Amino acid sequence: MSEAKDQGSEDKAWRLLTAAGWMVAGLFAARTLLANAPEPLLHIVLLLPLFGAALLLHEAGHALGALVVGWRILAVAAGPLGYHLANRQLVYVPPRRRADIGGFVIAFPARPTVWTRESEVIFTAGGPTASLFGALPLLVSADNMAGAFAILSLATALLSLLPYRSEFAESDGTHLWHLATGRGRASPEWRASQMLHELVRHQLRLRELPAWMLDEALASTDSDARRSAEALRVSIALDRGGDPAPARRILDDFRAAHGGSLWLDLCDAYLAAAREARPEHARALLADLVVEQEDMRPLHLAASAASAAADGNRPRALDELETLDALLGARDLFEDPTFRDLRAEIRALAELQSGIGTAPTLTSASASVSGGNSARTLSTSAAVGTVTSKHSVLGL
Repeated sequence: MSEAKDQGSEDKAWRLLTAAGWMVAGLFAARTLLANAPEPLLHIVLLLPLFGAALLLHEAGHALGALVVGWRILAVAAGPLGYHLANRQLVYVPPRRRADIGGFVIAFPARPTVWTRESEVIFTAGGPTASLFGALPLLVSADNMAGAFAILSLATALLSLLPYRSEFAESDGTHLWHLATGRGRASPEWRASQMLHELVRHQLRLRELPAWMLDEALASTDSDARRSAEALRVSIALDRGGDPAPARRILDDFRAAHGGSLWLDLCDAYLAAAREARPEHARALLADLVVEQEDMRPLHLAASAASAAADGNRPRALDELETLDALLGARDLFEDPTFRDLRAEIRALAELQSGIGTAPTLTSASASVSGGNSARTLSTSAAVGTVTSKHSVLGL
């Protein structure tokens, strides 16, 4: 506990130093931009877009590094804007969700042969390298705007190499240090599990998770990592939709091997209510159930809404879905396509059971229900398994 507290204090100090560095860089950039400027007010307005351009160049460097080594890009953010490639979704990134450097690129190896330490170094170093190239105008140009951009780009490169971490990301410097020393890196047993967790957290659809990565996690010699991967198989089976029999078999096999849990009961309840026409089984599982874990609430709301829909209680199903919409909107940066389709499935079921609709024909959740950043049929809260102490087995 003391070690974690000390690390938190150290990271906070580095983040404060980063903020101070940005202030100094901004002042120097403003001074350069306004030097001999005929219209100072007009020029100072340009400082913000120049800062955005410096961030964009940095993240473009990461993205180019990922493409060079054969990785797939899932999501990119620079400043207040983020784009999820798999979802084709442009979003506003609030300050609390940004890394201290101002952006991020989520990428993952497209095949096992490109998952090497060298490829991770190229991907991580791509951002600072691009920023250093952006600083070249300091040496070759006397233009005020080019000089201001160069200062901001140089600051981006240097500050990204400071060894800090935040709740959502770590700096390029921290990651490069871990790659060089091996400190903080996952063991081979946990490597695939941790990567799968990140992909789920950044909304890569479960059925689109790399099969070879899941196989690596399933073959782990670590029992926790293997159990996490087996839980993910339950989630993937539910995410695929269609015939519920395979999902039921995988879910029951998991229960037989590992026993019951709140997560598994919620998965079971949703499957029974939404796909198997067994609302009585869902009601029995959900009866008097108290869910205190915040990361279980979306799954509980989905299962409860499906149960209400199967019972023909359309108003309650829609109320649960409204609560679910609000919860996911406040929690997730990018939209989860599975929850989007799942909500449509529940609404269609509610209409059908109320006699005012037709049978659900959900293209993504029933017929066949990326990129993550963070991909599930019931829970996008995102934990693929007990990857770390603060993530529960959700997978779904």
